[in-house]
Amino acid sequence: MNSQYTIFVPQKYKDMVAEARVSLDDATRMIDQPDNFAPAITRVRDIITKIKSADVLKVDVAQLENDIAVLERAVNKVTSLKQDEYTGVYSYTKAVDSLPFSIYTYDKKVTLISKDGIVGPFIPGEPAKESSIPNGEKYTFSDMDSEGRIYIGTDKDKIYLFDKWLSNTLNVQQVGGWDKAIGMSVYNSNIYLLGTDAKQIYKYRKQAENNYSGRSFVISDNQVSPIVDIDIDGSVWTLNNSNPVSLEKILTAPRYERRPIIMNGLGINSFQNINPDTTKIYAGDLYQEIYILSDNRIWVFVPSSKRFSDVRNVTYIGQLDVPNVVITDLAVEQDGDVRKIYFGSPKSGIFSTKITIKDNKIHILPSK
Repeated sequence: MNSQYTIFVPQKYKDMVAEARVSLDDATRMIDQPDNFAPAITRVRDIITKIKSADVLKVDVAQLENDIAVLERAVNKVTSLKQDEYTGVYSYTKAVDSLPFSIYTYDKKVTLISKDGIVGPFIPGEPAKESSIPNGEKYTFSDMDSEGRIYIGTDKDKIYLFDKWLSNTLNVQQVGGWDKAIGMSVYNSNIYLLGTDAKQIYKYRKQAENNYSGRSFVISDNQVSPIVDIDIDGSVWTLNNSNPVSLEKILTAPRYERRPIIMNGLGINSFQNINPDTTKIYAGDLYQEIYILSDNRIWVFVPSSKRFSDVRNVTYIGQLDVPNVVITDLAVEQDGDVRKIYFGSPKSGIFSTKITIKDNKIHILPSK
């Protein structure tokens, strides 16, 4: 006989445990129906709250809470990487700020950027070259173009182009220089900056070598929600902090269009209370899928069309969770159907894992 079931525990609380288990069984049958799953789990949580208020049946309550956590991971399609499913790529030997930080991969070479400077490009497993940003300036944001060249914005409102360890200062033809910004994306050699108010995107067209036109405005109507991050695939993707997050595409040709992107298949409690500093979107022309980094997890979506101008929704595939690893950036290397994802932070180190996406599911491949 379970010692917790004594005459000191009113029968109504035992009945509540039984009722909670019935609701858990209902939720289990609704794993593929998040809209129906959520109310069943809410019923269980309400029951748990009542039992906790009486300070009884603590073992049963702990088991119910554990069962809820397991079911929520299932409905949210969370895959936790085991230690043998990812490999180390690079470890910092000195203390480096975790933010800002960027990872890039091109032609199987990796480049890492932090306030302290640049590591790479290097081939994982081989010695990595370290270099500094010119004039002792500090990195604030960056992007890589389709040819593997890296653009770095600094705390002095300057932008540098790095190509095979060589740096060039980029000039803009407007009074006061480059606009102050909190993010950047590069497409077709043109530079896009996310303004400090997080509600406007500036475009600068490349002219002669290392020279850019003055800004034009990408957003020509009212931006209500702050923009967390941007990326470009021919149109401009915006990840908006609209509680929870929302996705939009901004097309400027043949006419201006702000297009809300429907996020199909999400689980429950998705993107609640995000941290804008650590939430990013990866949706440029270098990617076939859409990746969002949020809550220290990698979220994967498949767009409704491979043609950028035709995308109207994305389908949620799942999340990757890496216990005990802090993730502040990622990069994806594509090889046929295989995706090699680099992830991590200066604090935890940089790692990689390999996945494929089949039948709308993430499949982890051997890391070696």
